[in-house]
Amino acid sequence: MFLLNNTSNSNIEQKCHEFKATLNTPALCSWFAKFISLKRAPVENNLHTMYIGLAEKINKPEIFKIMTSIAFKVLNKILEADKLPLLDKTYGIEYNKQQVKNMGTWLGLLTLARNKPIIIRELDLKTFIIKCFFNQKVDIVIPVVCKILAAGAH
Repeated sequence: MFLLNNTSNSNIEQKCHEFKATLNTPALCSWFAKFISLKRAPVENNLHTMYIGLAEKINKPEIFKIMTSIAFKVLNKILEADKLPLLDKTYGIEYNKQQVKNMGTWLGLLTLARNKPIIIRELDLKTFIIKCFFNQKVDIVIPVVCKILAAGAH
């Protein structure tokens, strides 16, 4: 975590070598991906591109797979919730409206911005929009969908 706190866009190349040496087992790669997706991405939207760049430079495909999988799971839970803030008991995190939007941006950067599709069985955006229209939750879902699509433009 100390390495991540001291990483910036200006020293990402140097820190990348340190991360590669540290993330030498699948368990550590998994921890790193979960930490970024659950603890950092929801609250630090200004660093999303740095985290994506760092993961690309580390060059371990399992990191992206785990980060994307977690983003799908979290957004599915949030979008199916009755109200916000939502306490995610699986991960022990409380999500407010801004953090939900940040997760939308995060998912868009992990998928659409990297030319990866959002598969319907992982996150069915059309169905969520329709459900939320009838359940009066449009104010939560529409901004998330917009953030996902806007992040794809990067």
